[in-house]
Amino acid sequence: FDDAHAGNPERAYALLGIAALLDGDAARASAAAAPADETKPAVWSKAQREACASLGTPRETVSQAATIVNTARASASNAGKSVAAQSLLASVHWIYAVWAVVGLLLLQIGRTGLRAWIYVPLAALAWSVVGWLTQVHPQWISDRASQTAALLRFGIKAPEVFQIVAAAAAAMLLLGVMLRPASQPASQPSGRRPRPEMQTPSSRTGYAGFVLFVGMGWWLLLDLSATGHYVNRFHALYQQVYVFAAFVLLTMIAPLRLALADRLGRWFGAFLLITRPRGIGLRRYLPWLAYIAGALIVLGAASVTKRSQTQLTSEIFRLWLVFGASWFFLVRGETALALSGGGASVGGFKGGDMGAMRGIVFLAPLAFVLAVPVVGLVLTDDFGPLFVMLYSASIFLGAAFAFAFFDLAGYRRWLGASVGVLVAGAWVYLITYALYALPAPLARIAERLATVRNPFTATNDQLAIITWFQESAPAEGYGLGSVPWCGENAGAGCAVPRQVQSDYIFTAFAGVYGKVAALLMVAALAMWLVRLVVHHSRATRGVVALGSPEATQQAWLSWISVCWVGLTLAQLMITVAGNLGWLPLTGITYPFASFGAWSLLANTFFLGLAISLPRRAL
Repeated sequence: FDDAHAGNPERAYALLGIAALLDGDAARASAAAAPADETKPAVWSKAQREACASLGTPRETVSQAATIVNTARASASNAGKSVAAQSLLASVHWIYAVWAVVGLLLLQIGRTGLRAWIYVPLAALAWSVVGWLTQVHPQWISDRASQTAALLRFGIKAPEVFQIVAAAAAAMLLLGVMLRPASQPASQPSGRRPRPEMQTPSSRTGYAGFVLFVGMGWWLLLDLSATGHYVNRFHALYQQVYVFAAFVLLTMIAPLRLALADRLGRWFGAFLLITRPRGIGLRRYLPWLAYIAGALIVLGAASVTKRSQTQLTSEIFRLWLVFGASWFFLVRGETALALSGGGASVGGFKGGDMGAMRGIVFLAPLAFVLAVPVVGLVLTDDFGPLFVMLYSASIFLGAAFAFAFFDLAGYRRWLGASVGVLVAGAWVYLITYALYALPAPLARIAERLATVRNPFTATNDQLAIITWFQESAPAEGYGLGSVPWCGENAGAGCAVPRQVQSDYIFTAFAGVYGKVAALLMVAALAMWLVRLVVHHSRATRGVVALGSPEATQQAWLSWISVCWVGLTLAQLMITVAGNLGWLPLTGITYPFASFGAWSLLANTFFLGLAISLPRRAL
């Protein structure tokens, strides 16, 4: 192409500009109209620019034309979305009720011990029929409205929901094959696999709370889509796909939770064998190489997803933190139990002989687990989740400190727990003190801190807007359908920021139901999360049971559940504190209620691991 038009670069740029204009790409079209390289001639001559002066500069004219083409090409899609959104508003009450009932029935079936190769296709068939009847529209998710579009566009043709659920079922079946038990008990007849264990709910409010809080978030999006700014008009339609996917994930993971813990436990155990201290010479550095390789794999995965799936990056680090911290407590808990019995020796530690240096060595794996996501979030410039992890680290460090310096030394458990709480409180105080007292390392952090100190005079007006909205709302709230969301004139008189559906859900709840009711909802969500894991202590001691693989699997699942609840509670408290002006705004989501796919699906995944317990244990 360059050789053919070497003597006429204007024509080449004109063709590039026309192609970009027909594609509706304003950025490429304007770049072709006015090249950044000043040595290359512009597409339009001086006479042409003077003749078209009323239309503006070449860059402005071509950019406006490309925008018009893009709008025209999207009009058919927007028309279809509008029809689907209107239909959803008219029937959403019974759609969500059907999903809730089907999800409960499938959960109960999955808890009966039905084998995965029978249950997963049954659940997939049920959800495919339900998705078709309730008109789930994954094809309406555009890449401008959601970053999950790239995942949903592959192979999607009518009826799309069947293919998506079938793909999910195939993935679950493949996972079930990969996670099948590697061994079977000696009492089991040869050639027959043990029947999956029957399960029971970990809390009577477990599934009900999921339906309640996810539903309240979706109801809020319905009101925002119907009466808010036009850029939010399809958010409820997109969230329909995410909520449906959450129900599918929650019910399909039920028969695989113990197998998942078994296989992951074997992989983590193999990693422990690789990283154990070895001899002298080069072999002594093998554990360090293994740790570095593991950290680089996680950081590399986060770096790749950062380019196209920004919100997925923090979820990768959350998986790392929850799995790593829970594994630490499972393995170190076994050590603590053995040593607190008196006189035992495990891994070089002796009961009653836990010095400061040995305590530091004992805590080193947890420090590594915490350091990787902190470094990764700093490198990916994602400071909202970093804020959450720094505060949630107080819970993990407090518990680990109690393990290392009190349980191992043989003190009473209540004393270790008390000191753990003091350590956690001191960590929170130090983080908060450093945040406000020390110079901010980045201009963006300094801007957020200035917003907290003087919300109505700071350059960033987000906190001022949400504060005004909360204080101006009636005590009982505006009520659904009457909230003054951002209207068409978003630049003037806008009641709340446009991203209220994700970052400021607490403020939205305060506007709809009143500030007191919004705080009660926060308390209800926190109590529900705690209730999910309260009864896990009755099902397991949280230690490795060499003679019972099922007990070890449940022990790790319980630790995963506890660590996830601790991390989610920290996220909830930081989100609410930011909305109240107590902490800087972080841009993190409100658990289960905020708009978006990755946060909802990640929380639903951990909920699926926590929502059931072995029936024999209770």
